[in-house]
Amino acid sequence: MKTSIRFTAMIIPMLLFAIVAIAQPKRGSILIFYFQNANSQIHNATVTSVNGNEFTCRLSQTNSEYVFKHESDGVAEVVSSKGGKNPAGTVIYYAEYFAEDAAYDCVGNKEAYAEVAVKFPDGKTFLGYLGKEFSADGNFEITFWHSMNTYVFNKDGLVVSKTGGVYGKGTFGIIYCVTQSYVAPQIKPKLKEQKRTNQ
Repeated sequence: MKTSIRFTAMIIPMLLFAIVAIAQPKRGSILIFYFQNANSQIHNATVTSVNGNEFTCRLSQTNSEYVFKHESDGVAEVVSSKGGKNPAGTVIYYAEYFAEDAAYDCVGNKEAYAEVAVKFPDGKTFLGYLGKEFSADGNFEITFWHSMNTYVFNKDGLVVSKTGGVYGKGTFGIIYCVTQSYVAPQIKPKLKEQKRTNQ
């Protein structure tokens, strides 16, 4: 009986640690999020480092850097920032994605509205989703979450047309399939609303 209690006392903290470890954002992952106290604009960021329950992100749109404290799945709090406008204590709701190693090949097997990431020559990576018209031969239509701008890429990864956005025709982009690390219920309704408004 004592052995069983001792084992249970040891295993519970280990399980809790494993859950926290899984939920903690990982270096190199891509986040989409919004600040709770702002105008609900969707932001795009890359996790550049992780230190305990804190993680540092660089925002793709502004190049500002934020340190966040992980609170729970899909929820974090601003610790500090360089160039950011949101003060310490501001809550964010986010979803975390990982880019898969195989680019292009996997995209042709995806259905419309599947989420993808594009890395541009300036090193910035943005999350978006595939449009209705695409094929394995190219012409991948991608709408980006943060701006709702739409780009069309050919089979060589070059921009052939766009609606809005700063990257011009002929700009090279590497297209990746992505996987979401866990369900983030706080931000999903926001993305669905944004997608519905854009259709």
